[in-house]
Amino acid sequence: MTLHDIQDISRTCNPPTCCTNPASSVRFAFMGSVDVRFSWDDLLVTIADQRVIPIVGRDVLCIDTNGSEPVLLDQRLAETLARLLGLPGVPPGQDPVDSVVREYLRGGGDRSTVYSRMRSAAKEVPPVIPEPLRQLARITDFKLFLSTTTDTLLEQAINLERFGGTPGVQSFKYSPNNAQDLPCDFDQLTRPTVYHLLGKVSAVPDYVVTEEDRLEFLHALQSVDKRPKLLFDALKGNHLLLIGTRFPDWLTRFFLRLAKGDRLYLDRACAETLVSREGDRDSNLKDFLRTYSRPTRIFAESGPIEFVAELSRRYQEQQADAPTPASADSVAPDEMPEGAVFLSYAHEDRPAVQAIHDALQRAGVDVWFDVRNLQGGDRWESTIKQRIHDCSLFLPVISSHTEARLEGVFREEWNLALRRTQGMHDSLTFIIPIAINHIDTSKPRVPDQLKALHWIQLNPAAVDPAFVQTIVQRVREWRKARLRE
Repeated sequence: MTLHDIQDISRTCNPPTCCTNPASSVRFAFMGSVDVRFSWDDLLVTIADQRVIPIVGRDVLCIDTNGSEPVLLDQRLAETLARLLGLPGVPPGQDPVDSVVREYLRGGGDRSTVYSRMRSAAKEVPPVIPEPLRQLARITDFKLFLSTTTDTLLEQAINLERFGGTPGVQSFKYSPNNAQDLPCDFDQLTRPTVYHLLGKVSAVPDYVVTEEDRLEFLHALQSVDKRPKLLFDALKGNHLLLIGTRFPDWLTRFFLRLAKGDRLYLDRACAETLVSREGDRDSNLKDFLRTYSRPTRIFAESGPIEFVAELSRRYQEQQADAPTPASADSVAPDEMPEGAVFLSYAHEDRPAVQAIHDALQRAGVDVWFDVRNLQGGDRWESTIKQRIHDCSLFLPVISSHTEARLEGVFREEWNLALRRTQGMHDSLTFIIPIAINHIDTSKPRVPDQLKALHWIQLNPAAVDPAFVQTIVQRVREWRKARLRE
C-alpha cells in the first residue's frame, strides 16, 4: 500500500483521522508566542539513536473489512458490541465503545456481561492489520512500543514485517491486579517489545473497555507497588511520540505527568510530541502545554494516519541512502565484506554454523566464516587477523566439539577477538558467544573474558528469529557508529 493509498483511506475515515495533503515541513504548537518549524531530520536522528518510544492509539487503527468503506476499529467494535448487547445502534459520543456500554448500563444491563461480549466482538471483527501499524513496524529503530488499545494487531504487524510472520515480539500487559513489567532496562532490550498499558482483551475483565476502567488503571499506576518500574524508567528517559491516542484533555495532562515522573514545567532533556488533531482543536490543552510543559509539542497539521505514512516514507528513504557494506555475493568465498559478522567454529560444527549463516544472510546480514579450513601459519595470520579487525560482530560458536578440543585455530581466533576488545569502550558489544548442542555453560572451557559475556543458547535446526533480529540490530548500530567517525 502506498502513501497515496493511505491518504485515500484517511480521507474516508471520520474525524479525527481524516488527513490532508502532506507538507514537506509541518508546524508544531509549543511553548512561546511563535510556532517553530518541526524538523523531520531531527526526529529521524533521534529515532536512529533508538531514543524514541511510540505510544500508539486507536486513531491509527483504520481498517477495511470485506471491501467496505474504511472505518476505525473501535467504531466497528462498538457496532458489533451494541448488537451483542441487544442495542439498536451506537449512541453518539467521542468514545463509541464507552457510549455503547453507558447505554447498556443505563438500561439495567449487568456490567460483567460487557467484558464477555467485548471479547466476542473482538473475535467477530476480522483481524485485518491496519497499514499504519505495518509502517510503524518497519521502523526497526523502534524497539519498545506502548499500546493504548487492547487488541494484538501491533505485535502481529511487527511479527509480519520483521520476522516474516514468525512470532518474535515479546509482549507484556498491565492491569491493577497483575502489573507486569519490562524484562530488563530499556537499553538492554534486544527484541522488539510491545507493552499494553490498558491490558489486552481476554476471558477475564482485566482490560480497559470504558472510561471508568481507564480511570481505574491510571489511578492504580500512581501506586508505587502497582507501577511497572522499568517501563516508567524507560518513559522518563526517552522521547515519547504519542500517535492517535485520542486521550481526553485531563488524561493527556495526567499521562504526561505520570510518564515523566516530575512537574511538567521543569526542563528535561527528552521531549514529547502529540500527533492528534484532537489536541489542536482543544485550545485549553494547547494553552496548558504552551505555558507549563515546554518540551511538549502538538502536531496539528494533519491526522495520525498521514503522519505515520510520511514518517515511514522518510525513514525508509534514509535507510536506503545509508552506505552498506558490499554484498557477500560480490566477493570471492575467502574474502569478507567490511562490517560482516564473523562466525568462529570448530570444523566438526560446519553444518550447524552453515544453518546459522543462512538464517542471518536471509535477513540481509553479511556473514563470513572459514569455508576453506585455513590452517595456522603465515597465511592464517594475515587473513584471519584482518577479518577480525574488519568485522562488526564476532560470534564464537561453543559446542561439545570446542569443549573437547584444548587446541585449535578457533581458540586463536577467540584470543584475537578478545585482544581487539581491549581498545573498545565498555558500552560496545563486539563478542556474542553462541552455545549449541545443549552444552553446560556453567563451566565452559573458554577464556575468562568470554565467560563474563552474555551467552545465547541456539538451536541451529530452528534459528530463533529474536536472535536474528538481535544481530541485525547490532550490525546496524556498528554502521551508525562508523558513519559518526
